[in-house]
Amino acid sequence: WVAKMDEGGNVLWEKEMDHGFCHESVSAILDNGDGTWAVISRGDLAYLCLSQYSDTGEELSFRKTEVGNYGIWNAARLEDGYLIQLGNNMSGEFASLAKLDRDGTLSDSFTYTGDDCHYHLRDMTEYNGRVYLSAYATPKESGGDSDNSIYSELSGIMDHLFDNRLFDISSEELTPMIRENYTAVLLVCPPGGGAPETF
Repeated sequence: WVAKMDEGGNVLWEKEMDHGFCHESVSAILDNGDGTWAVISRGDLAYLCLSQYSDTGEELSFRKTEVGNYGIWNAARLEDGYLIQLGNNMSGEFASLAKLDRDGTLSDSFTYTGDDCHYHLRDMTEYNGRVYLSAYATPKESGGDSDNSIYSELSGIMDHLFDNRLFDISSEELTPMIRENYTAVLLVCPPGGGAPETF
C-alpha cells in the first residue's frame, strides 16, 4: 500500500499496489518535483518495478524489469530518471547500480569496483542534480578477485590473528587493526552519465 498524508497526519488518499505479483514491497518513494511521485518496488523477489502516481493518487504508469534476486537498497533521482542500488548479501554484491529512465526502462547498470578493494555502498542522496553515495572500502584478499561477502571483510585480520595464535588480543590492540581495514569513500554520479566517480 502507498498513502499520501497531510502535515496533520490525515490520509488524503491510499492505494493498494496490484501489479499481478504474489508479493510486492515498496522500497522507495521519490518526489519527481513536478507534482508526481515515483514508487520503486520489488515484485516477487525478481522484478525491479517503477510506478508513477499523480498528486491525487492516480497511477500514471507502471513498468517491471526482471533483475533476479536482488534487494533494492537505495534509490535517488538522477536528472529525469533514477539511480537504484541493487544488492545481494549472499553473493556479496554491495555496489551494483541500475539507472532507470522516467518510464522505468533500464538504461544502464554499473558496479563500482577497485583493483585492490571492494566497495560497499551504504546510502545515497540527490543534491544539486548529482547523486552522492556514501560507501566504505575493504581490501581484497591477496590472490586477486576474492569473495566480496560480508564474511570476507575481515579475513585478512582473522588470518593474521589465527596464523600468529593471537587468541587473547586486547581491544586496544585489535581496534587499530580494524580501523585500518576500512576506508570511508564518498562517490558522486554526475548528470548525463550515472557511473559513479570518486569524490
